[in-house]
Amino acid sequence: MKRIFIPFFIVILCISGNIFAQIPNAGFENWSNGDPDDWTTNNVPPILVTITQTSSAHSGSSALQGAVVSFSGTPISPALILGSDGNGIPYTDRPGSLHGYYKLTVVGNDMLAADAVFIKNDAMVGGAYITLGAAGSYTEFATDITWITADNPDTVYINFVIVNNSGDPHVGTIFYLDDLSFSNATDVKTENNPLTNFELVQNYPNPFNPSTVIKYSIPKESFVTLKIYNLLGQEIAALVNEDKPAGTYNVKFSTSDINAGKLTSGIYLYRITAGNFVQTKKMMLLK
Repeated sequence: MKRIFIPFFIVILCISGNIFAQIPNAGFENWSNGDPDDWTTNNVPPILVTITQTSSAHSGSSALQGAVVSFSGTPISPALILGSDGNGIPYTDRPGSLHGYYKLTVVGNDMLAADAVFIKNDAMVGGAYITLGAAGSYTEFATDITWITADNPDTVYINFVIVNNSGDPHVGTIFYLDDLSFSNATDVKTENNPLTNFELVQNYPNPFNPSTVIKYSIPKESFVTLKIYNLLGQEIAALVNEDKPAGTYNVKFSTSDINAGKLTSGIYLYRITAGNFVQTKKMMLLK
């Protein structure tokens, strides 16, 4: 019988065709000082702890648990952001989807929201967003990534937060998260919501210091204003004040952008107006 030898490098190429650089500490097995390694949370121990390590895992010995808690009478959502500094990680692949396993106990109509944003030279080249409802046992989720350009990214951001489209999240809502991964476009049923509604998402991290990200979506071209106010109704900053095409946007707010003195710790409001849509949410600066 004639033997056919296939060069080793061709085998490697064939095997790696469906393999993507993976998410660090995707199973949340490794923790340091109360936070998962390679991730950033809004924990401020001992004052505020929303995210903890749990043994209730989908696989392995550990997973992540996030809970909405009360802080000075204000419900605070757990916030989880990829990267030890909250600024994502270097990433150059173009995966088709973001996968993971979650459990979610909800109060009211709270949801678990996740997004992945792919950046090149500070411009978005691809992204995905999904909202997840109650699940009593570990359930697989998947959301396909939409690529805006043909460029490979240089950075990826992944975020998880509890949201409520009609107001604040509710104390007692708890989620569990495990076994995240990137893969080819998924055949798992997704729970993506088509962009048919205006939406203002809870900022993350929250509480924050010195910066936080506010996400909003508009289903059609609109004149958008996004402003920050103190509890006296005084305008602190105008983050957006222009026509925007339909889409989902992330806006960074940093206390270093405020020229009129430093802001003090406390609750602030952010309000979006887009056409006839107006919504206000609370956020907390904690120094």
